[in-house]
Amino acid sequence: MAGIELRHKLEVNADPLTVYKAIASQTGQASWWTPDCSVEETVGSIAQFWFYERQFSFSMRIQALVPGKRVEWRCVSENDEWTDTTISFELTPKDGKTIVRLTHSGWRAVTDYQAGCNYTWSQILGRMKGYVESGKPNPYFTRSGMSV
Repeated sequence: MAGIELRHKLEVNADPLTVYKAIASQTGQASWWTPDCSVEETVGSIAQFWFYERQFSFSMRIQALVPGKRVEWRCVSENDEWTDTTISFELTPKDGKTIVRLTHSGWRAVTDYQAGCNYTWSQILGRMKGYVESGKPNPYFTRSGMSV
């Protein structure tokens, strides 16, 4: 079952460029996913996301940055199930809002870990939507663990 994909779609009450900046920038990522991150807005650079007081991390090679349209990462971290998976955010304008489609592709197998990641992505995307629409940071993770 190679090539398994996780997919999510949501509508955000903001223009595509605003949503793009929340996804592509360090300030944005720190405001809805994890404040302990290092993101350089350059294709080919490695974005770092740390969790649980830096006991766990994901490293992502930035594959594509198309302002207002697309962000794509390739996981190059030491996490066995995420390594060589691709995470893409497709942004489409619709009636003054943005449709966000997240695809996390390249999973090698359906596992309990993968199923948990699918659930977590939906929660994290809810935080992104809340941040973009309100301007108030509320990351899913804190430096020590998950936020409530």
